[in-house]
Amino acid sequence: MSGVLAMLIAEREDRLAGHDNRAQESRKTEVILYSAGFSYVQIGALLGKKPDTVKKTIARAKARSAQMTGDDG
Repeated sequence: MSGVLAMLIAEREDRLAGHDNRAQESRKTEVILYSAGFSYVQIGALLGKKPDTVKKTIARAKARSAQMTGDDG
């Protein structure tokens, strides 16, 4: 199962890399996998990234989401 998932992730990452403005993608792969219940370590292994990098990416995405929803205090 993880092999199929890794192939799907690689395909998605390749497709996104082909776009001029990747920032327009609504949800990063890391966030999708985290929402599906994967740990930072598992996500890092699938994406070839360090778990700390994955954690920071998810934290930044959460912060952006909070800003977009008007959670400014």
